Amino acid sequence: MLPAESRREVLTRITYRKGLEDFFQQGPSEEVLNNHPPIGASLATVANIPLVSEKLRNRFTVPISVTMLGTGTPEEPDQVISFISNSLDVPCRDLRVVDFDNQIITSLRERKSPSITPLLTNATNTEIKDNSQDLVVLDYLLNYNPLAISPLILKEASTILRKGGIAIITLASSENIQTSDLRLIPYQELLDLINNKVSINDLRKVYRLAELKDRLTSEALQSIKNTILEILPEGLGYAFFGQDDSETGSWFTPFNQSLSLLQTYGLSMIFCFSYQSRQNTGLTCQKNILILEQARL
Repeated sequence: MLPAESRREVLTRITYRKGLEDFFQQGPSEEVLNNHPPIGASLATVANIPLVSEKLRNRFTVPISVTMLGTGTPEEPDQVISFISNSLDVPCRDLRVVDFDNQIITSLRERKSPSITPLLTNATNTEIKDNSQDLVVLDYLLNYNPLAISPLILKEASTILRKGGIAIITLASSENIQTSDLRLIPYQELLDLINNKVSINDLRKVYRLAELKDRLTSEALQSIKNTILEILPEGLGYAFFGQDDSETGSWFTPFNQSLSLLQTYGLSMIFCFSYQSRQNTGLTCQKNILILEQARL
């Protein structure tokens, strides 16, 4: 997989950091939620809905084991612990933070928090014991991994989560996707553009366009950058390369398609909060905060 440093350097240091600062100043405001909100903003939204927060509190009565699959900054795990302590009113026995960004994991280790266990590993194979976690958190992780990788991440999340455990997942879906500032390349036009130099499956697997520079002309690469690509026919999947200088991608699928994938791994939706969001990139899409239960037989 692509080294995390090159994939996240701008997004982590600028966008997430700015979102974190805005969150501390404004709380879960519309502006914060519209950009790349830190996980604390999404959790605060959940906490401010009494029926949902009460239902979650009733689920947990003893110290719980928690895993974060991916984190935007070293500070975000603290927001998860705060949510567990203050909103769920239950101690966090241990928070495992899984990421393959060495800088973030090193920073977490240097802080030596007794409640946080940093794990420098892949979210598709965490080596965490099966059926051992009470709560798993994925914060837009599915949008920052190619469509071919997302099912593997969800399978791992489902595997480590105990039956009856809870998953909190934030994701951006392609409902009402708007492209007033961006061009959308339909599926058939995209096939003509890449002209058999790469397969459409390649665009579903790569983290950034630079991985294809030896197989696509510079003109084709330039045409693809900063456009929305329909990489699955009939609007079933989109990719957007160009959210930062390293041309890393974001991936979007319809909400119902994401929900179907979640159900495939035994994750049943308890609650969903959705809102329309316009990002700094000019892309408008639907963002979703989901609360799910591991309900496998």
